[in-house]
Amino acid sequence: MIQQSPANRSGLRTVTNFSKKVTGTAEPYAKITVKAGKTTIGTGKAGKNGEFAAKIQPQSIGRKLYVYATDAARHTGKAAATTVKPPAPSAQGVKAGATKVTGTALSGFKVYVKTGKTAIGHAVAGKNGRFTVKIKKQKAGAKLSLYAVKNGIWSDAKTITVQK
Repeated sequence: MIQQSPANRSGLRTVTNFSKKVTGTAEPYAKITVKAGKTTIGTGKAGKNGEFAAKIQPQSIGRKLYVYATDAARHTGKAAATTVKPPAPSAQGVKAGATKVTGTALSGFKVYVKTGKTAIGHAVAGKNGRFTVKIKKQKAGAKLSLYAVKNGIWSDAKTITVQK
């Protein structure tokens, strides 16, 4: 931890368009300020272990947020930046030998199914948010990662394990 830069430790967690808070870690007891551009949209305070949660209103996907931490000596560290992401898709269980993955995502978002870094299928979520991605048969125990993407902004992965 660098004392002159309390926000350098800001391990930010994912912020989606449904998030009502920004969470992460900073220097213990630091004052937290969340900005969108020059506008402050949330504040909070880190606890004794550095964990913080700053309340915000839900933000638009793709919006850049900047989190600043100011220590007791009033040193404000360099901003930790994050981009608001879409939520990861949800999926129903996939059984060995299945040739599709079904679930829900935000309407109009493309859903990718990957094994490792290789995409094995994709589909666009319909108006109701439902999607069906055709895939090759997978063995039990295989890990599938699902992502939602639109305008180049990817969700975090939702990982599912193929069942027997």
